[in-house]
Amino acid sequence: MRIEDRENIELVERMVQAHSYWRMKGLAVDLVIWNEDRSVYRDIMSEKINGLITATAGGVSNQSGGIFLRRADQMSEEDKILIQTVSRIIITDKGGTLAEQIEFVAQPKSQRPLLPVRKYGQERTDEGIPERSDLAYFNGFGGFTRDGREYVINTVRSKATPAPWVNVLANRNFGTVISESGRPTPGAKTRMSFV
Repeated sequence: MRIEDRENIELVERMVQAHSYWRMKGLAVDLVIWNEDRSVYRDIMSEKINGLITATAGGVSNQSGGIFLRRADQMSEEDKILIQTVSRIIITDKGGTLAEQIEFVAQPKSQRPLLPVRKYGQERTDEGIPERSDLAYFNGFGGFTRDGREYVINTVRSKATPAPWVNVLANRNFGTVISESGRPTPGAKTRMSFV
């Protein structure tokens, strides 16, 4: 919970109440409250928050499953990054009501595919890469020549490799990268020799 404006103290009160409820139900949750108030002379905000913790949570603070009150200006950047990294949720007094912030977090996020799949036009099931009996370990796209010195990739316009396919060619005097799309024309064979 990050709070800067004293006018939003009710948000902290709600979080402290929620923490008390979770403890009552046996759910151990660490609640870290960052006081981002910039007042230097007297820390009125911390006094108010400490009063809420004592009144609502029974003074359960600074222990596992408790409430931790910290001044943001007394925390190192490394500690701030660590706490934000391990937090399940971050509530801020600048993010709207508690309900709005929880609703935003609860919305399912769309999953991106791990690897992009490229399609060249409409795939036709009748056209594919013919089986290559002359290649060892043929996997539907390519395989090794019988002597094991070359790897051959065969593609056709309607069936590209399932993901970007990149090979590194290197020895002591030479190095390059070649991909399945690095061929001069669609349907051409890409051959690599291993020395």
